[in-house]
Amino acid sequence: MELEKTEAPIAPFSVKQARLWFDANLQPVFHAHEQAIVKAGETGLPPLIPFFDWSKAITGFNKDWSVVELPWEYKKGKVVFSTNGTGSNESDFAADSLQLVRLVMAKNLNTNDVYAFKMVVLPDPEYFENEGNLQQNQYLEMQPDFSGLVLFYDLFGKFVVGYTYEQGRIVNKLTTSDKPEKKPEAVIRLKSGRLIEISKCWFQWSYENGEVVNFQFLGCRVTGYAWEEVIPPDDLVGGGGGGFTGDPFLPIGGGGGGGGGASPLPVDPPQIMPRVANPCEKVRFLANSEVFRNKMAKLIGYTGKDFEAGYLLRNNHDGTFSYEYMKGPEGTLEIRFNCSPQSQIFGFIHTHPAHGLPIFSLSDLQVLFQSFMGGCIENLEHFPIGVVTPQGAYMLVVRDVQRFRDFGHMLLRKDFIRENVTEHIFRRYFLDYYPDHEKAFLKFLKDSDAGLMLFEGSHADFSQWLNLKLDPAGNPVVNPNPC
Repeated sequence: MELEKTEAPIAPFSVKQARLWFDANLQPVFHAHEQAIVKAGETGLPPLIPFFDWSKAITGFNKDWSVVELPWEYKKGKVVFSTNGTGSNESDFAADSLQLVRLVMAKNLNTNDVYAFKMVVLPDPEYFENEGNLQQNQYLEMQPDFSGLVLFYDLFGKFVVGYTYEQGRIVNKLTTSDKPEKKPEAVIRLKSGRLIEISKCWFQWSYENGEVVNFQFLGCRVTGYAWEEVIPPDDLVGGGGGGFTGDPFLPIGGGGGGGGGASPLPVDPPQIMPRVANPCEKVRFLANSEVFRNKMAKLIGYTGKDFEAGYLLRNNHDGTFSYEYMKGPEGTLEIRFNCSPQSQIFGFIHTHPAHGLPIFSLSDLQVLFQSFMGGCIENLEHFPIGVVTPQGAYMLVVRDVQRFRDFGHMLLRKDFIRENVTEHIFRRYFLDYYPDHEKAFLKFLKDSDAGLMLFEGSHADFSQWLNLKLDPAGNPVVNPNPC
C-alpha cells in the first residue's frame, strides 16, 4: 500500500526528536502505569520499571518508515526470554546475552504518525555458531543469515504476534491463546501446526553502595505458541527489508523477509471512561477530547483511499479505553475488527471513501447490532460510532437501548432473506431522496423507530457537533434542544 504523500516531506526521526517524542508521550505512560506494565502476563510478580539508555539508541529507515530503537532494560532487574521451556536461577539469567529486547519507535513518513512497541529477538544456537552478530539485527532489517524467533509485545507486555525465521526468511507465524496459563495441549487444539514453548523469567535485585544485593530469582512462566506456516509473497524472498504497514500483524517486503511487526499500536495514554446521563453528554465528552479530535482529523487523509480505515475504542476493563487502529481490505467498502466478551469495545470511528456512502451505511448499523449481540459491548446505552467522509463527519449515538434492540431484531439480524429485504428498503430511501443523504438516513431511522440520534460535525472543527432531526415538513434541521 502506498500512502498519500503530504506536500512537504516529513523529516526522518532523529534520536533527539525521538527522545522529545518519548518524553512527551511514553514517559507519562510508564510513570502512570507502572503496575499496568506487568499486568498482562506478569500478574503476581513485582513490577519491574523500564529503563532506557539513550546513548545506545540506533536508527534505521526506508521509504515509508523512520525508526529509533533502544535496549529495553530495567532499573533493578531483568526479564529473560528463552526457548528451553524451563527456568532456573543461573541458566536463564545467563541467557540474557542470547536475546535482543528493544523498544521500537517507528515514525510513518507518509502520515507523520508514531508508534511504539517491544521487540524480542531470540536466535537459534546455530546462529552464534556461525558467528552471527545479534546486535546487527534491526526492526527494518534482519540479517540475511538470521534464524530464530522475533516476538512483538505492546508496551504493557501483552503478546501481539511473532515470527520464526530461517536464513533471513519468515517461515512461520506464532500465535497463542488469550490465557497463557492453559496447558500446551489446549493451545494445540486451537491452532494446527507444531508447538513451541517460550519461557519468560524474572530476576530482581537492589543496590547498596553501588553493589548488587538481595538478588532474587522470581520464577518463570512458560507459554505455548502454535506455528502457522507462512508462504511469503514474491517480495518477501531474499534478505533485508521489513517493517509493518497499516495492515495489522503483516510483515512487508522491500526485497526481504526481515522485520515483521505488530499492528500500529497507539501510545496515547488510556482515556478515562466517562459517566454520562444522555447521548449529548457522550458526544460532548468526545468533542472535548484532544485525542478524539486528533484521531478524527487523521482519518480525513484516508477518505481519498480505496479502503476504509478507522479506530476502535477498546475497553481496557479498568475504567479506561484505548484507541486501536484498523484498516479494511483495499478496493472494498468494508472494515472488520475482532471483539468478544473478553475484549469489548467502547465505540468505533471509521472512514467512507469518496465512492462510498457520504453518511452511515446499513453495514455500519449491522456491525453495531451484531457487536452488541455478540457480547462485544458492555453497555449499549449512549454507545457512539463515528464516520468521516470527504464531505464531512457524523456521529451516531444510541438513545434508547430497547428501541434499538427491537429495530435490530427486526431489520439487522444476519440471515439471507432479512439482509436482502433490509438492503432493498435502505436503498429505496436513498433513491427517493437523492441527493439529500441526510434526509434519507434520518427518514429511515425515524420510520424504523431505531432509537438512534444523529450528530453532524465538520472537517474544520471536530469540537462542534449538532444534532439533526426532521422538521414537520420532513427536512433535516438542527435540533436546538436534543437532550
